[in-house]
Amino acid sequence: MEERRPFSLLTDSLPDFIELDGRRLEIYTDTMTALQCLTMIDDEDIPEAIRVSCVIEATIKESGEITPSMYVDAFSAILRFLKGYNVEGRRSSEQLLSYSQDHALIVASFRQAYGMGIEDIQRTHWWEFQALLSGLPEDTRLSQVIALRGREIDPKAPPAEKMRLQKAKALVRIRKRKRKGETGYDIVSRGLIEGDRLNG
Repeated sequence: MEERRPFSLLTDSLPDFIELDGRRLEIYTDTMTALQCLTMIDDEDIPEAIRVSCVIEATIKESGEITPSMYVDAFSAILRFLKGYNVEGRRSSEQLLSYSQDHALIVASFRQAYGMGIEDIQRTHWWEFQALLSGLPEDTRLSQVIALRGREIDPKAPPAEKMRLQKAKALVRIRKRKRKGETGYDIVSRGLIEGDRLNG
């Protein structure tokens, strides 16, 4: 079996559909829709069946054609789109980015690096947004916060230095609610930093 060629932003078209039962169904690909879907997936106050239905309706343009028997496959296809493509990055055992907590830092860093405003970000294709996010310069505040979160404390460092770094890391730590399993934000933001192949 021929090995699948990795996706390239430079030579391949950005996807605007999902495949379901041999059919191509057009989807909304903007960043705002993608983040709204991730928020919906994470909202455990809403029954799972309703979350799945809402994500399908928000993403697939002709969602009326999706019958309940197709929900599982449709939702899985949407998740593959949300997980994106293979972004090269660092590997870490901890989550270093939170779309929900870091939203202001993302906006400020995109303005600094790319001159993009909020509406520009919201309209950008989700996969292009992920590429821009992963390529932010080191001098942006978001990159600095991610670097600080991932910095290890040297056990041989002087006590004062250890204390200073611990306090700095505590200020930017990702605050998590207790959950039964991994969230949509966890899957996507962790994958962006780690460089996992999420659209396999």
